[in-house]
Amino acid sequence: MKHEAWLDQRPACTHTWQVTLAPEATREQTEELKALATSFSELIEQGAFSLAGGPSLARSRIDILGDGVSWTYDLQGVDLRYARVLASNLRLIHETSVELRSLFVHQHPPATEPLLLQLDDPGASPHDWYPEHPSTLPFTLERIPSQSGEQSVTVLIHFAHPLAVETEQVLEAKIACWLELSCFAYPPSREALNAGNFGLIGVESAIFDEQTYEVHVDLFLAADAVWSPLLNMLAALPEPHRCQRVTIE
Repeated sequence: MKHEAWLDQRPACTHTWQVTLAPEATREQTEELKALATSFSELIEQGAFSLAGGPSLARSRIDILGDGVSWTYDLQGVDLRYARVLASNLRLIHETSVELRSLFVHQHPPATEPLLLQLDDPGASPHDWYPEHPSTLPFTLERIPSQSGEQSVTVLIHFAHPLAVETEQVLEAKIACWLELSCFAYPPSREALNAGNFGLIGVESAIFDEQTYEVHVDLFLAADAVWSPLLNMLAALPEPHRCQRVTIE
């Protein structure tokens, strides 16, 4: 798939994505691409890639073209590296269900330099490749190093009070949105990407105790940055649903 993106970091800008499909693409495959663009706009809107917390998508528009799909995001305070996560999702679609001929991303105001979209591009480095969460979060973040050889990860979301039913429902929706678009979008290295050996395998989430919600991954084969969208979304929650501490172990 031919791809090119011209993006740079701005407080506010518009990104237009243009994806061309193979001539034999069906209506259902076009709708699949449109659904991805819509779901990703919801992820951005919930603050997943916000530089300062809070909603970060002003508006989105999606159009079906004769040979593909075009969509536009009006962004405010968004880490431009979100484009790499979306490109990973497009690559997954390309490899599993819909042949994509080309991908072009342009910015207004215009950017002066291209942004690499795939970790296996020449010159790409895994260091600082993905969006990160802000250094200051409205809750305490604890990271406990895993034991040597262990590849399972557990995230515990702690609250200062017993979990209300509404808070549980909000968490379930946020986690489902994050997981749908992050599960196979964060390869930890070029080698893992090229081998197809990456992802979050066997993910389950449920109430751990009356004040804690748990997300457990049986097999963790992803970059640590995969947690950043979830942490950002938790940080953007209003006070009634805000957690007190998050532990990743």
